[in-house]
Formats: sequence, structure tokens, C-alpha cells
Amino acid sequence: MSLQYANSGAVLGQNFSADQGFNSSYVAGVNPEALGERSQALTLIVDVWKLKPDFMQARQNNNRMTDAIMQTLKKGCRDRSKVISILCVNLMANLLEGFARDRNPYAPFILKAMTFILIE
Repeated sequence: MSLQYANSGAVLGQNFSADQGFNSSYVAGVNPEALGERSQALTLIVDVWKLKPDFMQARQNNNRMTDAIMQTLKKGCRDRSKVISILCVNLMANLLEGFARDRNPYAPFILKAMTFILIE
């Protein structure tokens, strides 16, 4: 559902801010509402990156947005909630699959992060 919403262009307007997605992904607690909100926020920011990699990796951002997404996913992989942990590993694998196919320069960084996460 978030992929359809992101693809509709409603998310990627002139004033797009990933801060709202990042803030939602850091919601404290493990109650079901917080887990649902966190999983939707994580899925949304990854879907936006997959759909519009040029927008997310723009030079004007100095890669801050993509670095923030990677840090959020790495932190999520080590989360105490197994739901969020498994979701973040799955999202990183989906990103790696798409970026490897498209020869995106971020594919090696995702592979490196996943290697360290899976070794731990």
C-alpha cells in the first residue's frame, strides 16, 4: 500500500521531508500501535528510495538522506522487537536486490551492512 502511495507522487512533492518518516520509525515502545506505525514508516522510506533513487541520492543532500535511511535500518535490525528486526533485514534485502539489478552505487554499502548484521 505504501508503494502505491509513494508512486502516486503524493509523497514526492517539492516540500518532501523524510523527517516525518524517520520520526515515526523511532517511536518508542513495543505496543502494537507503535510497531505498526514503525513498520509502515520504515517501509515507506525504503519504497520512496527504491522508486526515486536519484531524488534520494541527490548531491544537494550530500547523501544525508540515504545515510539516515541506512542508519535507521541498521538500528532497526538490532531492535529489541523481533518484528522490526526481521522487517529491517527484509527491507535491506529488497533494497539490495533492486539496487544490484540496477547497478546502483549503494548496492555494495547495503551488502556490507547486511554482512555485518547477519554475522552478529
